[in-house]
Amino acid sequence: MDNKKKNFDFVMRHYQQGKFDTQKALRTLFPDTHRRFSILKVAAVVAALAIISAMVLMRERTIRLAAGQEMAVFMLPDSSRITLAPHATVAYKKRDCRTLHLTGKAYFEVKHDEVHPFIVEGSTAHVRVLGTKFQVEDSEREAIVSVTQGRVSLAGLLLAQGQCGVMRRGGKPQLQEATDLQLSTIWATQQWHFDNTPLSEVLRQMTQYYGKRFTTTNPEKRLTGDFDAKDMQLMVDIIEQTLETKINVNP
Repeated sequence: MDNKKKNFDFVMRHYQQGKFDTQKALRTLFPDTHRRFSILKVAAVVAALAIISAMVLMRERTIRLAAGQEMAVFMLPDSSRITLAPHATVAYKKRDCRTLHLTGKAYFEVKHDEVHPFIVEGSTAHVRVLGTKFQVEDSEREAIVSVTQGRVSLAGLLLAQGQCGVMRRGGKPQLQEATDLQLSTIWATQQWHFDNTPLSEVLRQMTQYYGKRFTTTNPEKRLTGDFDAKDMQLMVDIIEQTLETKINVNP
């Protein structure tokens, strides 16, 4: 009681109208409390900074690959190869390049690994493989997967070489007739492959791809071989020499 009376007398003795310093009075009345409050504030700031630093360090770095106006080719750390169509992108965590997110269209040549499956996810697509070659065209409306080598799982639907699957948003994957599979992927592979194919079919595909009209007087002949799609004239010359025929090229 004596201490309280002394403190009250102190306040009344120093009080002046409009000039009462409450902070100074509190420091005088409770010096230890003010010091402890300052220490707690500093400790709280230090703790917050430590938490933020830990979150930044723990956050995984995301690798993003993108194609501009033209297609782009990238090699992943596991030696898998990705060909992106114009404006397409893929993203993956630095520690796991075999699980990635796709926007747009891409052609994949996946390094085989039985322990670590290769997973492609998109707005609609969910593709899982071990090692193969396939194309994924993903949009918010649907995903189309075309397999050129090996086998692929599209949300549980198994697709083999030469097959194509489609999955519409909110629906189940379905097998789709793979018409002109080579034409749909040649933009990425840049390779023609024919196996005892009628020359009429070869020229039909070339006409559709190059935008020129190819004709011959021997459409019944058959062609087997692989050709570089980047050199149209060389391909025509080789076919003419191999099949001993004449191919006419018109705009």
